[in-house]
Parts: sequence; structure tokens; C-alpha cells
Amino acid sequence: MNDLFSPASAAGTIVLALIASGIVGLARAYRQQLMAGLTRWLGRSQAVRHLLLPIADTLIPSWREDLRGDLRAQRPVGWRIQMLRHLKRPAYVVVGGVYLDLELSPIDVVRLDDAEFYDLNTVNMKCGGSVLYFGRSLHELFHIRSFLFTRLGKGDPFSKALGSKLRAEAWIRNPHTPESPNTQCGVSVHLVRRQNDYHTTFTNTGTLSALQWGPMWSKLQGRTKRGGVLYIAGYFRTGLHADFSRLEQLSSKLLICLEHGRFSSTSNPAAASALLEAFRNLVDVYLCTPPELRELMKSNGVLVDAQTHDREALEYFASQAKLPPITVVRGRAEVGGQAVAHILYDNKVTDVSAPCHANVTKVGYKSVFNATFVHALVTGDPGDSTEDIVHSATREALDTWAGFARKDRNAARH
Repeated sequence: MNDLFSPASAAGTIVLALIASGIVGLARAYRQQLMAGLTRWLGRSQAVRHLLLPIADTLIPSWREDLRGDLRAQRPVGWRIQMLRHLKRPAYVVVGGVYLDLELSPIDVVRLDDAEFYDLNTVNMKCGGSVLYFGRSLHELFHIRSFLFTRLGKGDPFSKALGSKLRAEAWIRNPHTPESPNTQCGVSVHLVRRQNDYHTTFTNTGTLSALQWGPMWSKLQGRTKRGGVLYIAGYFRTGLHADFSRLEQLSSKLLICLEHGRFSSTSNPAAASALLEAFRNLVDVYLCTPPELRELMKSNGVLVDAQTHDREALEYFASQAKLPPITVVRGRAEVGGQAVAHILYDNKVTDVSAPCHANVTKVGYKSVFNATFVHALVTGDPGDSTEDIVHSATREALDTWAGFARKDRNAARH
């Protein structure tokens, strides 16, 4: 009988582990009652505090924030970046739409006709979506794996193909990818021009409209409770605008970054309104391109002339609406010119530029910039000023982005 409670025996180890797991489970189930008792006991003596603090840290890591209430609104983005730079390996959690991408190339026509074209050289089928390209870029550039939260379809060939391809993605850690029965996954068809100067995309969002915070909430809290990076992508093609305010409950050490991608200003007014509200106190970093910024402005009734410079458009939008503390608008890169990014930080707009040696138009390339920027924000000397960190991260992202395009161009030549 004594062996059942002795750590020296195999049976005892199992029994003690089960007891410990039960205590932890009860502590988490009755955390509100425990918090009240913990508050009383911590005030009684220094000895009691020394005894209980390590136990509280183990059972309820976020207890200090629970006692003090929500801290996200109280902590500036600079503090979050500083805290993350102290961590050796902050967690990366990516939330958004993953698609089955069909790439058709080369496309020479500029308008649709009642005709058949039989000169396609390539029809590729692969995983796509901004959230996927971001996670893949983090892995390829910095050997970082990310926790993926998305939604998949079930019961059709497209969904089966996407699920199979996702399982082969090396960058994904412990994916949370629930399936919607009898619903197709998101599918995008990319028409890639022969000159590769731009591409046209047709998208069916499929089950991604059902991607919402509620079903993923408990697992999301578990992945982010100790801080890290939460990267949200493809926002307008999901249901993530519903209950966006729940993000206030997440750790104050979590840097929330968002890039919504291309969208139509008339497609989802409720999502646009919710996003502007989230910009006020939830989103730390907003990444976009000039067309995306203007579309968001238009969706919220903030209009500027088409000839207005991108920097001036950002300044005007910032004067009319509350934008996230770090907003970066990455401009289009032209061969032989400068790749430019406009930065809004501390209510000031500044520019950063880098030489560009190739058109950066390939599907997914913008995520090279975003992944490099976010990684540079949370990696480095915690003592640097936030303004210097933001400018340095933007410059590094532009250099890496343009460098990828240069490598791709040189590879194509050979």
C-alpha cells in the first residue's frame, strides 16, 4: 500500500502525478474563489507570501493580472516590445484564413472574352493565404514555428487536398484547424501575367466566414498566456470581427499585429467598423499597402483624392481616426528605384526607404516584409527606444523583401 504513494515506485509516480493533475484541474476550475482567498493570505505575512507565490505562479500564471484587472489598455506598445525582447523564444500564434491556391500562368489576356485559350504552361495547386505565407516566411527566414488557428472544410476534394498539404507544412506547431462538415474550404484562383507585374485573384472564402474567436478561445488563451506575438491576417474574409473585444482579456505581454489584405470597401461594413474600434485599444501593429489603406479609409467615410500622396493619405487618416500605435504602410517597389515604407508612430509619420532591384509582385512576397518586420520588433536589445526599434525593423524588412525579389529574378535568369 505504501508503494502507491512512494515516488520511488512506478505505481507511486503515476498516483502522485494523477493527484497533482487533479489539484491543478481544481485550481483552474475554481480560480475565482482561489483568487479571493489568495488575496487575503498574501496580505497576512511575508513568510506566507514566500510560500504561496511560487505555487500561484505554477497553478495560475496570470494571477497577478487577474488581481489588478485588465492591463492591455494600461501598458503601451513599447513596454510590450521590451518585455518580448527579454524572452528567448516568444510564442508566435497566427490566426486567419488558409486557402487552396490554384495558380494559372502565363496569362496574356487583359479582358474576358467568349474564347478558349490553350497556352497555359503551368497550373499549380498549393496552400495559400496571408497567414500561411507569414508563418512560412518566419520559418524560412528565422527557423521559427508558429501555432496556426484557422478553419477547414470537409467532404469535398478541395478540402481534402488542402488538409493533406497543410500536414506537410514544416512551420506549423500544434494546429487548431476544426473542420466544417459539408462545407468547402477557402479556394483562390490566381491569374499570373507573363510579365509577372501583377496578378488577378478570384476567391471563394468557403468555411472561413465561420472562423470566429469563440470556438478557439480557450486554446488561444492557453497559447498566449505567457506573452508572444498574435498575428491576424485575412481579416475581412473571416468572422473575426464578431466579438473582437474579447482580445482585451489576453495577456498584456502579447503583441497583437494585424494585416487585413486586399478587400472591397463595400464588402463588409460591419467588419470595417469593428476594425476601427479595435484600432483604438486592441491592435498594436497595423501593416498594409497604400491601396489597402485607402480602401479602409473609404469604408469608414474618410475620402482623399486619388492624386494624394500615400504619406499624406496616412497623415490625414491618422487625424480623422485612431490608428494603432505602430502603423506601417509598405509602398510598391519599382525596379531601379526605392522601396518605401511610411511609418506612423507617436502621432508622427516618417519614411524609410531601400534600393529595389526587382519588381516584388510574386504571390505571398509581401509576407516576407511582414515576417521580417514583426521578428525584428521583438528581437534585439530591450534598451533601445521604441522609435529606433520601429525604424530599424522597417529598414530590415525592406532590405529583406527587396533581396528576396532579387534572388528570385536571378534564379529565373538561370
